Amino acid sequence: MIELVNQLLQECLYEDFNDGDLSFLQSMSHIVLKPRYYLREQIYRTKMGLNKSFALTQDFLSRFHGPYGEYFDTLVRHAKIHEHELDEDGISYMEITEDGKFIEFYPNQTIEDAYTLSHECMHSWNCDEENITDTWCLMTECFSIVMESLQQDYFRASKTFYPEYQKNKRDTYYALRNKALMMKFEMELIEFYRMFGYIDEDLLAHMFKGMSPLEQELAYDDLEWMMKNHDLHIYALSRYVVGGVLASHMHQRILSKKRNIQEFIELNDYCNEILMEDVLRYLDLEVLDDETLQLSGKSLEQLSYHYQKELKSL
Repeated sequence: MIELVNQLLQECLYEDFNDGDLSFLQSMSHIVLKPRYYLREQIYRTKMGLNKSFALTQDFLSRFHGPYGEYFDTLVRHAKIHEHELDEDGISYMEITEDGKFIEFYPNQTIEDAYTLSHECMHSWNCDEENITDTWCLMTECFSIVMESLQQDYFRASKTFYPEYQKNKRDTYYALRNKALMMKFEMELIEFYRMFGYIDEDLLAHMFKGMSPLEQELAYDDLEWMMKNHDLHIYALSRYVVGGVLASHMHQRILSKKRNIQEFIELNDYCNEILMEDVLRYLDLEVLDDETLQLSGKSLEQLSYHYQKELKSL
């Protein structure tokens, strides 16, 4: 294990990351980890049939933006959504294949399925499989999380009461904190490797000694992921952490001014054609350095404020 970790860290430092790249991710991770809210995984007790979840998703997407509803209908009619039996590792995802884009859907027969369908539909919508860009990689999770927040707003405003409709978002922010803790662990690994040129078992033991039981558990999970995938996890984790912070910002902007829905639609439609620094500027964030995506202190404070407002609403 140790040799593989060192090999991955070496490749990461020499091929992908420099100090500036990590500083942006560190600032996003700090925003997620700073609030001291108690979050836990949700348990659903109310069942919902699949037909109902599909109908709710169709209605929500159609009302929110007509083309989204039409696209979801196309996915359903052309069998682009593959239903699987839920198992322990069954997590829904959008997959790119030689035959196009498909949604691999693991329903759990609760209202969470409606959120999952909207989430994965947005991944499919904004993915240009012929042109996977850095902006798409960092932003696609953001758009899907925003869509889930807007769907919760839709359920809240509905004349029909939907039990447990708030649990999905609580789960999302619980997961975001865990992913931020895992990303923090990997960034510390990178920093120690940069400092000493090698990670050994004593250094790992030193890192684990300063962790809480939860942090230790997540770090072990992270190491297992690296062993299984022969890659650093930070590339995948960053899209969730960055996406969660920016989704909170976008949702709060929409709540404050409904016309900001249009900025969500435009970014969702054209994210493959826009540089990441321009996306940040579009969201009224001050970028001090285009290469490293360094944001001004005022912009980081605004992102933190909006993230905490989302947490308080849970």
